[in-house]
This record gives sequence, structure tokens and C-alpha cells, in this order.
Amino acid sequence: MRFALYKSSPVPNDAKARPTRLLALCPLVYCLFAPLSATSQQIDPRQSSDSLPQGSLSNERNDLEVGIVKSSDWRVTLPLQSRMADGFTVDIFTIPANSIGYRPVHMTAKSTTTFPSERTLEVSFTPLDDRKTKRFESGIRSVVTSSLVLTQGDSVVSKDFYLPQYTFDSRYLIQIREAGQLLAGYQIIAGSAKYAVPLDLLPYQIGVLLPREILVDPVAGEQPPEWTAVPELENLLREVGNFRYRGAIQGPRGIAPGDRHSMDYFFQRVSKFSDSRQDVRRNSLRQISPYFGAVLDEDELWDSWLGYDGLDVLLLPLPMLERVALESPKQFHAIQDFAAAGGTLWLYGASSADAANGLFALNKSTKLMQDRLFEAARSDLSPAEIQRLRDHVWIREYVAGRIVLIQDPYPFPGSKPEWKTLLGMNQSRSTAMIRRGVDSAIGDNRYWNWVLADVAKPPVFSFLALLGLFAFFVGPVAYYVSSRLSRIYLMLVAAPVFALLTTMAMGIYGLVSDGLGYQGRVRQVTWVHSASGRGLEWSRATYFAGIQPTDGLQFPAQTAVYPYPQGAEGRPRFAAPDSTVGQIRLTPDQQIFQHGFLPGREQRQFVTFAPQGGLGGIQLSVSDAASDGAQTATAKNRFPYPLRNVLLRDLQGTYWFAEQVDSSEQVSLEVRDESEIAAIVRPIYTETMPELPEGFQRRRSNQNGYRGADRLSATLSGLPSSSQGLQDGIVENRLREWMQTTGNLPEGSFTAEADVTEAIVARPQARLSDSIHFVIGTWE
Repeated sequence: MRFALYKSSPVPNDAKARPTRLLALCPLVYCLFAPLSATSQQIDPRQSSDSLPQGSLSNERNDLEVGIVKSSDWRVTLPLQSRMADGFTVDIFTIPANSIGYRPVHMTAKSTTTFPSERTLEVSFTPLDDRKTKRFESGIRSVVTSSLVLTQGDSVVSKDFYLPQYTFDSRYLIQIREAGQLLAGYQIIAGSAKYAVPLDLLPYQIGVLLPREILVDPVAGEQPPEWTAVPELENLLREVGNFRYRGAIQGPRGIAPGDRHSMDYFFQRVSKFSDSRQDVRRNSLRQISPYFGAVLDEDELWDSWLGYDGLDVLLLPLPMLERVALESPKQFHAIQDFAAAGGTLWLYGASSADAANGLFALNKSTKLMQDRLFEAARSDLSPAEIQRLRDHVWIREYVAGRIVLIQDPYPFPGSKPEWKTLLGMNQSRSTAMIRRGVDSAIGDNRYWNWVLADVAKPPVFSFLALLGLFAFFVGPVAYYVSSRLSRIYLMLVAAPVFALLTTMAMGIYGLVSDGLGYQGRVRQVTWVHSASGRGLEWSRATYFAGIQPTDGLQFPAQTAVYPYPQGAEGRPRFAAPDSTVGQIRLTPDQQIFQHGFLPGREQRQFVTFAPQGGLGGIQLSVSDAASDGAQTATAKNRFPYPLRNVLLRDLQGTYWFAEQVDSSEQVSLEVRDESEIAAIVRPIYTETMPELPEGFQRRRSNQNGYRGADRLSATLSGLPSSSQGLQDGIVENRLREWMQTTGNLPEGSFTAEADVTEAIVARPQARLSDSIHFVIGTWE
């Protein structure tokens, strides 16, 4: 079937075969419903004569005038022929991408004069699959649509789109419509299919952000600051290539995160970075940027963190970031949110470990804090390697991410050992897939750890009971009644009649047991930096719909949404390589996932990341010791909801506890001994931790073939042992570390429980069960 991405439910192995065999007793069902099923497969009500293709695109390519552009960075202009212009042209720009996540697209509509009236255009993006290899086939290919409004009286209108991308396709069919009609000439196939390796498998996708001074000739007689020069990245990128090449060798056969040809090309291109001319170095960086990440000038910065979603590290000078914070707050918050969601910032030109405190509302750094962060890297690096950085590099944690401050105003080209050490300290955050804890292209069997266990399951015992009654009435009862009536031939009528009644009873039972409404199971984590109120809203949610909703699932516009497939093994494949699973509609406030993202009577699972401000926090006040030597403490809840089981640890290592703190309430805290902490937090986590449903037996993945492989586990296998526990992502790993593995909190942090918030639920009408909301972070 077109929309069948996942199995409907986990079933014990010993119960799977019995209903299937017994269904052979009901051929009447097939006779009645097979014609209807065939008809429904032939007609798709969502298609029209000029609608986006749901099947193969090959026929439409012949019927439409489609321009084909080979540019890998999507720098295109529509229409291709000026005579076809409908009063305006459209410039389209994006950074190259061949990875899972969000793809930023900048679109600018220009008129030779002004727009005479307001026009609303619909822009659609359809991914195309034209790779020569199927090693990296994925299943969630979707059409993305959004609107572009040409305001009356304006001559230029710009808009940024952030396309959810869950395939490895690097080419898109872009079409512009008005009032449902395709505008002639405003369609193009953009992108390039030259990347044979999914880039999200390669560690360290680096975004290089260049200051505006690079594009301006310096004033005669003035020496520009060192940080304004184009970085010489040859040594850094060679070490990135070495990390990738080692991973390619160590990776399991068939899913190696790189190939020799790509690596050879990579090493050849980086040799041009040592040119003394600024424009040559900048252009060389742009040409090779698809292989290491992206290069953006200061005036090209994205206004949403989703524009950096596919990157792992942002490299930029701290003075430039300070200027962006003053002049372009929206672009600054996008970079700030990227770090809060687990990304890493490398900021050079920092005077001290506290140089970024004002930008990110960080507390003053202490030697103990730096020692703890460097000590955590000792299992991956030698003491000599760590000592190379201790004198001029400082590391600060910010929500789920890291801020690395480099003292040198121009640390380039730098020594290879230092770059190797800096990269080695960040391997747990080296790929976006590891940080998210989900492979949205292929999926894995960990999908079953967080499902609605009692929904859409075959009613085994009820099924057997109905069939037993069916056999009883068709056999002895029908024989007895027909014999008493002296009409034994009625046995021939009784069998099909009772078969029909039994089939209807089973169908009605299934509808009644699961219901016709919506159900959900949500695991929410709010990770907050209380001093600024900014942080991360993370969730892992499973939804079930009795009837497919027409309005789909609604997520906030600034939330990164990653579908969690059950895994490629046993999943039906699409009949055509260009088929699509559903539609995603982008509005100014929402992302609406429709059709195949929540079909009727099937479960769908999603992981979301939503960094944002205004979350709230906890304020801790500790009084000086009284005459008897005892201290007292109070905590104020600045979250908009009450908290339960609030546990805080102050900077001296003392634990404080409160059972309940209402919103805006300030309460006195109780001192708890460190030996009691594990007994408080471990049961809370253990009772709600993701785990397989009862009776489910996980099937082993096929590590020799890509389709049945677990890409996330394979990528982690090439990392040090300290990163092996990240199968569920950086948020779940931190929660498990604090509440189960160690049972201890770092100084200056807290944990608490709360009810699941309404804003995190993608179907507001869904009835939630077995859901939990954890609140963690640093207090103020």
C-alpha cells in the first residue's frame, strides 16, 4: 500500500500466525471487499490534472516545460526565459544538502516596477530520486508546500522556507502556482545528484560564517582586525577528513559513512585554502562546502535555527556574533537556539572564558567547571592532547549544546594536533543523527520502545472466542436446528450467514476497542537555562487515529519534526522511486503534516526539538549558615505550570528537595543527603523509561545489507566508548545519566516532574496515556 510505512503494532511472535491462518476460513470477506479495495487504489482524490505527482514523475516531465539546472547550490532564477515572466522574477538560493533534517531555501520575488495588486502564490517542492545507487534508499518522501505573498506597492518580497527533508534526495522539482493554476515558466528541477553518500553519515558538518568585512576593501592605511580574514581551513578540514575516513573503514560493510573517491576529492580540494587572496579562499570554501557543511556571509544568515539544523558546528568570530546580536537579533537567536538544541559553537577571538557570558547569560566560569569538562574527555584523548588546549581554549555548556571559546583572534591555519584534539572532544555531538537519536530516513527497532501498547493490536483471545462460537453455531447448533426442522439443507446457508455475522462482529469489535478518536503517548523534556529563560522543548510522541484526520498533525513553525519509522526490515517498499507518502504544508505559524503521516488505524511516532525563549526557570536562594551551622533555602517556580519532586543541587554540592511547587510560588526546601538521591530519582525514571511492550521480541538487524541496518548504531560503533549510550539522542541520554546511570546531579542543576503541556501535543484532541514530562536544567 502506498502509505504503509510502519507495522500497525507490536505482537508476540507466538500470536502472530494464528489470526492469519484462521482468516483463511473467511473467504467471504475477500469476495465482498476486494473490488472495493482495487477501486480505492486506482483513484486518489488528492490528485488533479495539474497537481503534484504522487507516482512517477517521468510522464509529467515530458508534458511540462521544466528547466533543468545542474547547480548543486540551487542558485536559480525563474522563469528561465524572460519572455515568460508574469510581471516578476523569482530568485532561489539554498545551501547544498544531502542529509536528513531541514533544508533552508531563500526565495526573492522581484518586479521591474511595483506589484500592482496583492498576489498569493503557492510554492511546492517535490523531491526527486535519480541516484544511480539504491544503497541509501529511504521511504518518507513528501511534497512540501508554502505560500509567497506579493504585497501591493512593493517591488521586492523575500521569504525563507525551511523544508523538512526525510530522504537523501538532493534534487527538487520546484513549481509556483496561483489560484491553483501552474504559472508557465515558473517550474524547475534544481540541485545536483552527484553526492553518492548521505552527508548526515559523515561527522562534523561545519558551517563557516564569514564577517561582512571580507566583502569590503580595507581603508588605505588601516589594518583590519585579524578575525575579519577568511579562515584558512586546510589543517582543520584535513583532520575532519581523517575522522571521516577512519569512520568509513570502521563502519559495517554496506553502510560505511564515506567512500574512497569522495575522500580523495575532498583532500584534493582543501589544498586551495592556503591562497593569500581573500576572494580566492572564499570562493574555494564555497566550492567545496557541500563536502564539509556550508559557507554563509554575514548578510546570508538564516533567521531560524532550522537553517542550521543539518550542521554540527558553527565556526565564527566572537566579535561578529556580538555585532549580529546588536544589529540582527532574529539571526542571533537562530544561532543561540542552534546551540540550545545540541549544536556546537566555535567562537574565536575570545578574551577569556567569560567573554560570551553577556550574550548567553552564563554564570562566571570557574576552574572546577573547566576541569570537569576537560576531565570528561580523558577517556577519548590523552593528557598531552588535552593540555594543548587548556591554556587558550575554554568550554562552556549551554542547555543541550556547547560553546567553545578560542582565545586566538585568528587561530588559522592552526596545528593539526590541536584541531584533532578539539574535534575529538566533541564526538558525541559530531553528527545531527546522534544528537536527535532518530534516523528519520530508515528508522530502527527502537521505535517499539515508545508505542501505544494496547492500541491496534490483534484481539487474539477475543478473536479465538468469536471463531470458537462460529464453529459451535455452524456445526452442532446448526445441525441440531436443521435436523429438528427436517431441513438439513439449511446447513449450506448457515455457514456463509454465520461467517458474515462473525466477520462483522470482529470488525465492530475492532472499531469499538480502539475507538474512532485520537490517542497519544508523549514523553516530554523541558531543558532550560533558568538565567535567561531560554532552553529546549523536546518530545517523543506516538499518535493513533481511529479515522484519518483531514487536518493532519500540527507542529509549531519553529519546531524541528523528525518522523520515527519502525525500521526498514519488514516494511513495504514503495512501488515507484518517486512516490510520496504525504504532504507537508508550511504556514507562518505551523507545519501541518497530512495524509500518510497519520493514516487511520495505524500508529505514527515523532521526535521534536523546539529551542525557544520564555520557558521560565527555577530561582534558588540559599541563606548563610545560622548559629547552629544549618543553612536554609527557598526555590521559586517561574514556569507557567506546577512542578513535582523538585530536586536541586547548589554550587557547594548540597541537595535540596520539595514535593510540590506551584507556578509563581516560592517554597522552603528540605536538605537531602547525597545517599538518598538515587532512591528519589531512579524510581521516577525507571517507571516511565522507554521499553519494549510486553511479549515483543526484537528481531536482529541485518548489518550486512543497508535496508535492514540500524544506521544510528552503526555510526555510534565508530565512536569512543563514552558515546555508546546515545542511541536515544542527547536529551534522553542526559536525562538517563542524571536520573538513572549516576543518580547524581551536577552542581548548579535541577530536575522535576510536571504534566504534559498542551502546546507539545500535535493533535490537541488526542487522549494521552502513559505520558510524562520531565523538567531539567540549571537554576538561577
